[in-house]
Parts: sequence; structure tokens; C-alpha cells
Amino acid sequence: MKFTKIHWIGTVFAVVTIALDFIFFLNENIFLFLLGIAVSVFFFPFIMTILVDNNREKEKNAMFIEFTRSLAESVKIGTPIGKSIILMKKENFGSLSPHIKKLGNQIELGIPLS
Repeated sequence: MKFTKIHWIGTVFAVVTIALDFIFFLNENIFLFLLGIAVSVFFFPFIMTILVDNNREKEKNAMFIEFTRSLAESVKIGTPIGKSIILMKKENFGSLSPHIKKLGNQIELGIPLS
């Protein structure tokens, strides 16, 4: 996982909140509440990044199954694998489409499948 801008913002905000919490509210009832908020703010961007990445990966896996089914059907009717991939690069396979287009372009240029 890359440390992106949103991670830095969450980290800085959490550190500033913790520092202000220790300076101004050390002996008050709100101290633990603000400390909990700061810790939550620190972890929130990381948790959201993990969830988004997992959802993208699930979508890619589902679309890969659709791609392989389409490829198998195309090969079953007699079209060569390379030609099938070139024809399928125009279809929409969600987040997998850029990879299929790249593969199709490579095959068109003469780069072997292996």
C-alpha cells in the first residue's frame, strides 16, 4: 500500500489533535474522547484504502471469469486464441478492460502470448 496524500492528511490531523489534547485537556473528562477520535482519524484512511483495494480486486476476479468464459466460447467455435483476444479487447470487462486492451495490442504487434 502506498502512503498517499489522504494518508498524510489523516496522520497530520491525528498528531495535531493528540498534541492539542495533551496540551489543553490532559486533566479533563473529554481527554479520552478526543484521543479516541484522533486514533480513529489516523486509521480511517488506511482502512478505507484496504476496503477499496479489496473491492477492486474482487471486481477484477469476477471480470476475469467472464473474460475466460468469453475466450473459451470464442475458441470453441473455431477462432484462434490470438484473434479472439483481439476481438474481445473492444468489449467492456470493467476494471480488467485496460489489461485486455493492452494484451490485444501486444498480440496485434506480433508479441507472442507466452
